Amino acid sequence: AAAPLFASAVSLARVQDDLAELYVCGGWDDSQQALDLVERYNHSTGVWEALPPMLQARACALTVATGGHMYVCGGWTGNCALRSVERLRISDQCWQTGPPMMRSRFSAAGGAVGGQLCVCGGWDGQRTLGDAEALDPDAFDVPCVPGSPTGGAQTSAWRPFAPMIQGRAHAAASAGGGFLYVGGGWDGRSSLDTVERWSALTDVWEPLPRLSQRISRPAAAMVDGCFYVCGGWLLQQAIVSVERFDPAVGRWEVVTPMP
Repeated sequence: AAAPLFASAVSLARVQDDLAELYVCGGWDDSQQALDLVERYNHSTGVWEALPPMLQARACALTVATGGHMYVCGGWTGNCALRSVERLRISDQCWQTGPPMMRSRFSAAGGAVGGQLCVCGGWDGQRTLGDAEALDPDAFDVPCVPGSPTGGAQTSAWRPFAPMIQGRAHAAASAGGGFLYVGGGWDGRSSLDTVERWSALTDVWEPLPRLSQRISRPAAAMVDGCFYVCGGWLLQQAIVSVERFDPAVGRWEVVTPMP
């Protein structure tokens, strides 16, 4: 049988041997069923290995790696959007349930900014979202209350922050320098070329120069202080272009495309 095709976001996590490893969480199988599977790719050995499954099967979740943990937020079960949040402790591969988000959402953007886990936008199954919320990771350490599905942590642990200028799902997002950068995506009717960034210091979103083309479902990364947007979909066609935004000069540059 063919291996499952993963559709959720992926995160790079730093582990004890100081090697970056690639984690893939959930997604869909060939019958469009959400998965709880987790795999890790070790760049030094070139081998994939299975890790303990997530507590909730989900696709199109937001994943963020920070502080020795990988956080998985929201997602889609195949029937509904999720509010639930869990994290994998890298040191012992243990999953822990955390406080649910204020809103159910999947295909959201986010990252770790200013010591907070930040989530914004996405889709709730009916409409594109533009609101945003943040969580102090220490909320996961609230003592467990017997019988509590959230391990004792409450929804109130999440707090709202300024909504995005433009609601969007399936966007590129990455954090760096005290900012959360979000670009491209889907507004419910068409792909987007708009870009904005949020400041953890001022709680303000500011518009940035547009991408060279409208794009949804791209990958993103911060490298040497620059925001990279890679690949994605344009008019139902996969593209391999790569663009880089350098905050020091305030403009986009098209760089070598992917193979």
